[in-house]
Amino acid sequence: MKNLKTFTFTIVLCLLGATYAIAQYKSDDWKDRDKWQKVPQLLKAMNIRPGAKVADVGCHQGYMTMHLAKAVGKTGKVYGVDLNTYRLDALKEEAIEQGYNNIVTIKGEENDPLLPTGKLDAIIMIDTYHHILEKPLKYLKKLKKALKPGGRLVIVESIRTYRKQLSRDEQKEKHNLDIGFVRYDFKKVGLIPADFKYPLTRWKNKKEVWVWYLAGVKPKEGSR
Repeated sequence: MKNLKTFTFTIVLCLLGATYAIAQYKSDDWKDRDKWQKVPQLLKAMNIRPGAKVADVGCHQGYMTMHLAKAVGKTGKVYGVDLNTYRLDALKEEAIEQGYNNIVTIKGEENDPLLPTGKLDAIIMIDTYHHILEKPLKYLKKLKKALKPGGRLVIVESIRTYRKQLSRDEQKEKHNLDIGFVRYDFKKVGLIPADFKYPLTRWKNKKEVWVWYLAGVKPKEGSR
């Protein structure tokens, strides 16, 4: 009986966790998120231009994807990448509702975003990079490969102030990641740090949770 109660309790926790994860990113909350996410600064960090081809990796139901679709315009293209079909289906519905036909959805793999090679002007990952538990450098190389020479990758993550001194693995267990670890990864794969904001904003206006971004550039051919 005790084991049954424990098993039932575990299932309930899992379901609650899944419900919370969905609720974080549903479109009903997007207007509130606009108040603190600092989207204009992220678009600037990506160096977005009308007609650009960009990707939102870990797009969920498409919060940032919709902002990108508006920014690149009708002549541009946005790839929304996620591991979950239900999120991509929700994104498609939202795109239709908002009248965007410049969005392409991709069901990525855990170790591969499945983006086209050398076609993208910019890629953004919001609250996603810390989820890559195995071989993050390998994944980062695939993102770099998808960029055009001179293209930008922007990583957006958050860190609670009292977790800055934790190891990378300890931070990732708490769904946090500090900027120093990503700087190290950029250097290892040959992305040139171009811009950063630390901190950028507070996650959902929580005082103890700081959001930051780091932008890296793929070197142009012939440059170091």
